[in-house]
Amino acid sequence: HNCKFCNEKKAKISIHLQTVHKSELEVASVMALPVNSRERREGFIKLLKEGDYEHNANVLPVNS
Repeated sequence: HNCKFCNEKKAKISIHLQTVHKSELEVASVMALPVNSRERREGFIKLLKEGDYEHNANVLPVNS
């Protein structure tokens, strides 16, 4: 998966976000949710998808 903030590829994106980008507003708001809650899991999935989407949008025109 691709990190939305630093554009690096990471296998464990939620751990990467929690350690490296914990000061980002979006990550901090997700981390404020209760651990193991559905909302927290969905928040990290949303960030994961946004990073992957940005990467795919940037790569697609280059490879076309």
